Amino acid sequence: MTHDATVSGNPTRRVRVSVAIGLAVVLLAAIWFMARNADNADRVLQVEVSCRGEQCRGSVNGGDPLTFSVSGGPDGDRVGLYAFEDSEAAPDPFFRHLELKDAKRTILRRDLTRRSEIRQFEHDAGWSVRPGRGLTHRGPNRKSSVALLGQAVPTDFDMTFQFEDTVDAGIMFRARDTDNGWLFIVRPPYNDAFFCAMRDGKPGRVEAIMPLRTMTTAREGLRLAGLVAEIVLVGGLLLLIFRFLAQVFPTTLPLSPIALRWIAKPNAPRAPP
Repeated sequence: MTHDATVSGNPTRRVRVSVAIGLAVVLLAAIWFMARNADNADRVLQVEVSCRGEQCRGSVNGGDPLTFSVSGGPDGDRVGLYAFEDSEAAPDPFFRHLELKDAKRTILRRDLTRRSEIRQFEHDAGWSVRPGRGLTHRGPNRKSSVALLGQAVPTDFDMTFQFEDTVDAGIMFRARDTDNGWLFIVRPPYNDAFFCAMRDGKPGRVEAIMPLRTMTTAREGLRLAGLVAEIVLVGGLLLLIFRFLAQVFPTTLPLSPIALRWIAKPNAPRAPP
């Protein structure tokens, strides 16, 4: 006489296994969700440049600032945006929520989500406003481009932009025109932000640099756990699909003997080993 040694032959064990699988799926989904949120947080950055005389500083998301003296370089009274087209496959960058202040008051505040707001800028080719998303740039690959505000700004100022999905972009300040000025560039894929001068349309050497974020064990561990959770969830989904197909098309689905053992029909009795 044979005995049903499978999980399906024992209702209590079947319930326990189902509960365990359900809890595992919930846990994996939670890990994946937290990892995705950590990555999404890096997509949107609050970038600020402040100058008091020759001393300027740049910061990202309110973190520790990078301070640098801009003496001996370009000296103008214009500010704006810089973007470098790193790759055609890169997502479109967006720039929103411009706020410009002098020592006493707010000079300019714009969302940059309406097409008419492009008129605020003197810009190279490739700049436009996508309604609801913000100012964006798409130009020739491996080329830089600048959009400067039309108005002059005081020597002492604070300027803030919100960056989204930027690969290599920044704030241009103390600019004479679109080819000459100082840049505070932010590069999330490379985890750095730095000051450099632009002369004759070409960025120069890095003058001061800082990391955007500290690579901690906890942060990188969460990303790795999220990747593993995604692989397990996708693998489990594929297994369920194969199991379903094997029951619907038992004679037409080409499967190996190993696969057949994994997706055997439910309630099929098996002899104990």
